[in-house]
Amino acid sequence: MLDRRDFLKGTAATAGAAALLSGSQIALAEEATPAIPEYSVDEELDADIVIVGGGGSGMAAAIEASELGAKVVLLEKSGALGGNASMTEGIFGVGSPMQAEKGVDIPFSHVIEEEMVYTNFRTWGPLLIKYFGASGGNVQWLMDHGVAFKEVSNYRGISSFDCFHWWEGNRGREAFATIANCTVDAGVDVHLNTEAQDLVFEDGKITGVYALSADDGKQLKVNAKAVILASGGFAADLDRVSQMTWLNVEGCRPSGRNNGAGIKMALSAGCGTTSVCGLYKTTVGGEGVDSKASSIACFQPLLMVNEYGLRFAREDLNITSYSALYFNAVHTQRKCFSLIDKSIIDLFSNGGIMYSFGTMVEGQPVEGLPEAFEASAESGNPNVFRGDTIEELAEAMGVDAEILKDTVERYNSMCEKGEDTDFGKLPQYLVPLVEGPYYALIQIPTVYVTIGGIDVDINNQVVKADGTQIPGLFAAGVDCCKLYKETYNYQLSGGMIGYCIYSGRTAAQSAFATL
Repeated sequence: MLDRRDFLKGTAATAGAAALLSGSQIALAEEATPAIPEYSVDEELDADIVIVGGGGSGMAAAIEASELGAKVVLLEKSGALGGNASMTEGIFGVGSPMQAEKGVDIPFSHVIEEEMVYTNFRTWGPLLIKYFGASGGNVQWLMDHGVAFKEVSNYRGISSFDCFHWWEGNRGREAFATIANCTVDAGVDVHLNTEAQDLVFEDGKITGVYALSADDGKQLKVNAKAVILASGGFAADLDRVSQMTWLNVEGCRPSGRNNGAGIKMALSAGCGTTSVCGLYKTTVGGEGVDSKASSIACFQPLLMVNEYGLRFAREDLNITSYSALYFNAVHTQRKCFSLIDKSIIDLFSNGGIMYSFGTMVEGQPVEGLPEAFEASAESGNPNVFRGDTIEELAEAMGVDAEILKDTVERYNSMCEKGEDTDFGKLPQYLVPLVEGPYYALIQIPTVYVTIGGIDVDINNQVVKADGTQIPGLFAAGVDCCKLYKETYNYQLSGGMIGYCIYSGRTAAQSAFATL
């Protein structure tokens, strides 16, 4: 068993990703059950419950099951626990002790209505009632396990209610390092650098998991009475992303190591599937693009045009509504060009950028930008274009010069007046393009996290396409979230990580009840 000192060595090196979204309870497809290969087993482990994945949902499930009295084995393919949860900023909750202390009294039906309307009533009402009803208690559960919170708010003015509970320090790394310590202290048998491969089937029943240890190369067989899948989605499997989402993956870059082990194993057991959505980012792909130029093009609220040279949305969506809606706007175009000129580069080089992202801080000048854009333009990358005039830039981009010129002139006139009469972008982000050289960079998608795919019932037991339960198989977290449709809801910020804690605990309770 892993002890705390070994675990902390891994924690120091961990890096996380963030949280996202998914769809409906209706099964959309069911793959043929693949043949399970023969494994030459080096070591067998015995457990009541085996959990695949050591992120937020997997650890919540492990602690809950262990505290109920189950013998638990947790398999995590990376070198540390935490997963995507480590990079979250806080968690959703309604009816929490922090809200009570602040005097926040949110009518429960208002929260339900907000989510139902946002998803055009395509979300699952019974799940909303159960999850939202437990969300305040799950905040208390985290507090009882040592997680520190800073405040509760409406998430930078975006959420409809004061329902967002900020982690101390605004990042989940410390919060989930605390939960990881609780996982070890609860007596969970944690195996890091150990990747789950397949379910074990004996006499037609699920009886455990095959896994491979990267540390010593041992082939493991974990015998268990129940399996909980919490593998973090399939963002790294672009073929499956293409099959199960609306995303055009051409030119797309995968993110992270979540290759869909959970859904692969669930499909081998005959699970039904739900629609899937995700949290996506954009980047300027290909070789030779300076990272500064890519960040400026994708994360600053600058003029964007589509393949026709037409403006199509307010470019400050990344700031006012965050990345989910921004990405929707970008990806509904065949191409999205960000336009930058010398005057903007000078502004960011001397006066500072408009919006913080990564290591770039709002108001902080960025060194080396002229060189970054010139080097990117000279690299031969097919996603970067340069022209000394708007007409030359249009020719390089392959768009109609008159249309692009008219778009820029109209945009510049709105910048001069300080009012975006087309899409309503905030005045402080209306910066004209007035001086060559001009640059255009194409934004392409990066899959950050997928959410959903495995169909589960109200108790997080995996079900077939007809809704019948698969005995002994449960799922939690982004592997099975059915709260959202195609777009993550920032109106109720922190909902995904909240669901991870809720579903992990719920899956553990349901699995324990079957032992």
